[in-house]
Amino acid sequence: MWYVFLDDDNLVLDDHFLYEIPYYEQKGSVAFNPVLVPRRGRSHLAYIIDLARLIDDLSFFRFFTGLLKRPLVGMHGELLGVKGDLLLKIDAFNEPSKVEDYVLASKIVRARGRTWQSRTRVSVLSPNSLRDLVKQRGRWHSGILESLPKVPVSMRVATLVKSFMRTLGLVALWALLPLTNSVLILIVGLVTGIVYWGVYAYGALKSKKLIYIFTIPAFWLIEGLGFFYGIMKIRSREFTVIDKRL
Repeated sequence: MWYVFLDDDNLVLDDHFLYEIPYYEQKGSVAFNPVLVPRRGRSHLAYIIDLARLIDDLSFFRFFTGLLKRPLVGMHGELLGVKGDLLLKIDAFNEPSKVEDYVLASKIVRARGRTWQSRTRVSVLSPNSLRDLVKQRGRWHSGILESLPKVPVSMRVATLVKSFMRTLGLVALWALLPLTNSVLILIVGLVTGIVYWGVYAYGALKSKKLIYIFTIPAFWLIEGLGFFYGIMKIRSREFTVIDKRL
C-alpha cells in the first residue's frame, strides 16, 4: 500500500504517478516526488521569485531524487508518495521538525531506500506577499540548519553544494563574476545564472509585469533575508504558517 501526502493549496495537474507506482515498486523504489510548478498568488513579484522552485526541481531534485535515486537534498511535502511498510519501518513523521519532509528524506537515505521523480506536475500557490515569502524561506532555512547535524554526511554535503550553486545562480551574473579568477566558478556561475535569470524573466513576461525584469538583481537580497530570518528562528518552537488564501 502507498500513501500520498498533499498540502491544501496543491493542484495535481495529471495522474502519471498512479501508473508509475507499480513500475517503480517492482524496481524496489519506496518513495517519489513530483515536479512543482508555482502559480501566482496575490503578489506578482513573490511569484516570479518563487519560480526558482521549478528550476530546483528540474535540476537538483531531478539529479538526486531521480537520477541517483537518493533524496540527498530532501523531498517535498507536496504529493509526497511513500510506501506504507517503509513508513512503519522508519517511524516517519514522529520526530518534531519544521521541515518534516527533509527529515523523512534523511530516514529514507539511512534505510537505503530508492526514490524517483515522477512526471506528474503539481501546481503550488506562491506566497501572497514578499513578507510571506521571506517567512516561508526562513522556516525552511531554520529547519534545515537545525536538522543538518542529524542527517547523513552525504546529505550535508549535497545540501551545502546545492546552496552554493543556487547562490551562484542568483548573484553570479552581476556580483561574483567580476570578483573571481576561478574558471570553474566562472563557468558554473554563468550557466546557473543564465538559467535562473532566464526563468525569472519568463515569469515577468508571463505575469505581464516586464518592469520586474529590472528588479532581478535584487532577488538575491530577498532570498538572503529569508536565510537570515531563518538563522534568527533557529531553536524557536514557532512554526510559521503563511496565508495562502486568494
